[in-house]
Amino acid sequence: MPITITSKKHLFRRCGISHPAGPMDYPDGHFTAAELETLKAEPMLTVTMPEPEPAPAREPASTMEAEAAPEPQKRKKR
Repeated sequence: MPITITSKKHLFRRCGISHPAGPMDYPDGHFTAAELETLKAEPMLTVTMPEPEPAPAREPASTMEAEAAPEPQKRKKR
């Protein structure tokens, strides 16, 4: 998921990059965590990061299913 940065002023420089007034996409890993914090804190820039997708919710096994599940068999010692 790309990070999108839009500058309020064309070619505004921050973190060694001239940011255009139009939206510009950067791939994941392009910026360090410190650079991302600097970019997000800059009022001249709008940084849009995709929301992480939530993990699919697992339904808990009902007590009936848990009770009905067979117990694993133990190996017999020879």
